[in-house]
This record gives sequence, C-alpha cells and structure tokens, in this order.
Amino acid sequence: MEAGTIRIIDIAFVSKDENGDVAAFELSDLDPGGAAGARESRRDIHRAVQRGGPDGCREELDPNSSAALLVWENVWAKPVADAIRDAGGELYDYDRVPHEVVVAAREWAQANA
Repeated sequence: MEAGTIRIIDIAFVSKDENGDVAAFELSDLDPGGAAGARESRRDIHRAVQRGGPDGCREELDPNSSAALLVWENVWAKPVADAIRDAGGELYDYDRVPHEVVVAAREWAQANA
C-alpha cells in the first residue's frame, strides 16, 4: 500500500468453531471510514464479499478454523487500463494464473535454460 501498488478496500475475518457456528466481521464494520475511497463501488464490493466471503465460508470452512478474505484494487494497473481504454481497447477476457503454476513454469524455464 505504501508503494502505491495496491489499495486495500476491505478485509473480512471468518471463524468456525467446533460446533460449526460461524462468526464473521469486516474491517469496515469496525472502521466505517476505512474504505472512504470506495463509496461508489461499496455495494458491489459488499455483495462480492458476501457471495464468496463470510456467508460463503459456512460450508467451505472446516470446524475449528478461520480465514481472512482480502478485497483489494491493483492501483498499479490503473494507468495501463486507462491507456488501453484511451486507445479504444476493450477487455476481452480476464483470468488469474495460480501462483503454483507460475512457480512451476519459472522452475521449468530455469531448468531448461
């Protein structure tokens, strides 16, 4: 965040006890001013966190465990996205490459260099 690479929009914490009871809260619940820069998209972010976040963890989370869900903006990408849009470009597809795949590809490339 200090380097301007990302901006944290919200963090949700979820825990499930041995009986399966789930407790959850979002950082913005504790500090409503913490997401001051995201007022316009706040409803969309909240729906996304709820859809896959604390409520979605009820079934996925093992008893006696916890999770943190982080919603962030890739600030570094804004100038690139703006330049693409200004040039008439459109987003065709978006996908994330899992970290394990990146590591495996890098290790393969280094071994075969």
